[in-house]
Amino acid sequence: MFCLEPMYKSNYQIGDVGFTARPGTFLHNNIALETDRASQEAGRLVPSHALLITGPNQMVEATWPNVHETELAPLIEDPEALLWVCRPLGQTEAAINESVRLARDIAKDKAPYDWQAHLGFLASDQDGADGKPNSFQRDKAWFCSELVFFVLKATARLRAVQWPEKVATWPKGFVSPDRLYDFPIWDSLRLKASGRLGRSRSP
Repeated sequence: MFCLEPMYKSNYQIGDVGFTARPGTFLHNNIALETDRASQEAGRLVPSHALLITGPNQMVEATWPNVHETELAPLIEDPEALLWVCRPLGQTEAAINESVRLARDIAKDKAPYDWQAHLGFLASDQDGADGKPNSFQRDKAWFCSELVFFVLKATARLRAVQWPEKVATWPKGFVSPDRLYDFPIWDSLRLKASGRLGRSRSP
């Protein structure tokens, strides 16, 4: 693999989905890894956060206390964060435009962060694999990857590739960052950035 500098249109575009990992933090080492510890033990990078890129230097994400649109550059430059970007399969201009519009509308409404949904992962050993939704998830409240999944699902009809039924019907509230990353809905991996390494590197 070769190194890349994070560069708009070259390594990432509007409508792409970003994944991050922060090894050593409480969220990454405890809550996030509990949803996919097998991958972690196998040496695979497991994301603990997901976001939607909405502009050359903008992203929409769900973090405490609410969904918001903010600058992407600080995340790319963060020495403690690993960032990589995936493009949805069959991406189209119409899907990009609608995804950005929908994500920004949710951000403008300042929808609250759904911290209660995390309890559902802790209380379940299936995490949606049994077809049951997360009973702890609140209506009109979001955690990071559930927000991104909602936006992608709402705009799936506008893409050139149909989602597998298992993905399209995955239970509400159980789309963790690693689950979203594992779904077969990505065209390719575009970027992995690490401020610690000082450059970008594909996994």
